[in-house]
Amino acid sequence: MMIKEELKFVCRSLFRGRNNGWVKVLTLTLGLSIGIVLFARIAFDLSYERFLPEVENLYQLQTRFTVGVGSDNPEVSDYGNTFRPVAPTMVEEIPGVVSGSSMINLGVEEESIFREEHRYEVRPLYADSAFFKTLGIKVLVGDPDLLGMSDQIFLSRSVARRIFGEGKAVGEVLFSDKQHSYSYKVAGIFEDFPANSHLKFDMVYSIELYGDPDWNQGDGFTGYVRLQPGADVERINDELLPAMIARHADVESWRKRGHMFTPYLKPVTELHTGDPETRQTLAVLSILAVLILVAVSLNYVMLSISSLASRARTMAIHKCYGASVGNIFSMQFLETLLLVVVSTLLAAFVIVAGRDVITSLT
Repeated sequence: MMIKEELKFVCRSLFRGRNNGWVKVLTLTLGLSIGIVLFARIAFDLSYERFLPEVENLYQLQTRFTVGVGSDNPEVSDYGNTFRPVAPTMVEEIPGVVSGSSMINLGVEEESIFREEHRYEVRPLYADSAFFKTLGIKVLVGDPDLLGMSDQIFLSRSVARRIFGEGKAVGEVLFSDKQHSYSYKVAGIFEDFPANSHLKFDMVYSIELYGDPDWNQGDGFTGYVRLQPGADVERINDELLPAMIARHADVESWRKRGHMFTPYLKPVTELHTGDPETRQTLAVLSILAVLILVAVSLNYVMLSISSLASRARTMAIHKCYGASVGNIFSMQFLETLLLVVVSTLLAAFVIVAGRDVITSLT
């Protein structure tokens, strides 16, 4: 009963007089809103690729490209591409490699696909039949092996619904332009790919459109391999992968021309968070979020201290009516708790109401 009376008193007096109640709620709401948004952005960046099954065993093929081989000052650069045959061949020749796939993204964010006269914007990439298995993407309908045929395509669930509604998509035909120059048969539907990934796509063409694989030209492909748990990645990078490249590619020709391609494996979980710019951004956001929350907390403390003098009379009256030190402390605690709860609810409302703006800014 005592706590109920104290709570009623706190609710009546919180936003009256000189308690600075509204100011406290406003500053706490703004601070919590900004802090939650910043921490959510940090958590989003740290979650990149984590949705993929057994992601700790998934690697992307990178290439260390050396110019000036044999000279005193060779220049080395890294990039995330390789030759098309590398990943699939690793499955056959390197122990511990469970599956491997090659794909290529032409750097086009969106392109048009047509159904009869209707145009739809999609985000495409080109991949082989092992793409879905290697990355662990769930195929809802269809046989992934059909990506081995150049006229077959796979659509994401959302794109299939956008184009075909609730009707059947598999077996339908889409076209490259209004003139129907090229036709593609929908071979299957895959689960939508989340936004927290370095890959942005919702339609997959067959990589067979690019002709036969070549070990010595066309290093613009991206390779992915899935390893057995506990596989020796260091040995693969240092010994097995270079030996495989030497068996198939014309390494001597590269060396004579003064350059060298050296593929190696990099965990997909480090593709985003391992980037120096991303690490710097996350560090800045973390420091900023902590500083904002500390500043808001200190501001609340200062406002509470500044109101103590004006509340001394109220406390004295409570003591005259028999309130103990514990009762007064309980009222102060309930006031703080109520302010935090109200501010948190308002912060959640602000974030939900402004989620579109916040998403576009972050």
